Amino acid sequence: AVEVLHSASLVHDDILDEADTRRGEQAAHVRLGERAAALVGDFLFATASVLVAEIGSLPTVLLISKVVADFGRGELAQSAVRFEAVDYSLEDYLAKSFYKTASLLAAACHAAALLSRPQSSPDAEECQNCYRFGAYIGLAFQVVDDILDFIATEEELGKPALADLKEGNLGAPVLF
Repeated sequence: AVEVLHSASLVHDDILDEADTRRGEQAAHVRLGERAAALVGDFLFATASVLVAEIGSLPTVLLISKVVADFGRGELAQSAVRFEAVDYSLEDYLAKSFYKTASLLAAACHAAALLSRPQSSPDAEECQNCYRFGAYIGLAFQVVDDILDFIATEEELGKPALADLKEGNLGAPVLF
C-alpha cells in the first residue's frame, strides 16, 4: 500500500512539475496525456487507501490518510514559494520536505510498529520512535535528492539536471 501511495504521488508530482521523465523513462503524463495520468494517480491513491483499509487497523488508516493530506500540503507550500528565496527559511524547507517526502516514510515506520503487535497494544514510545526514524530518513533522502539535482548528470538522475531549480523549486543547495 505504501509503495502504491508513493507511485501515485510521483505521477501527480510529475504533472505539477511538468517533468518529462521519471527514472529515465517517459513520465506518465507524457505517455498517456495529462488527464489520463491524473486519473491514474487518483486511481493509485484510491487503491492504496483500499489496501490500507483492508488491513483492518483504524490507527494505520488514519496515519496513511494523513500522508495523503500532507502530500497536498507540501505541494501547496512548494508552489507558494516558487522562485522566492528571500523569505524562504530552513524551517520552511524542512516542513515542505516533511509533507512531500518524509511524512510517507514516517507513517510507514509507525504503521510497521503498530502492525507488528496485532494481539497487544503497541508501545506508544516505540511507535513514536519509529515515526521519528522514518521522518529523519525521509528528510535525509530529500536533502540528498536536492543535492544530486545540482551535481549529478541527466544520465545519473534519469531526469534533466537542475530540473527542480529551473521549475523554481528551492532545495537545500539554494538555502546553504
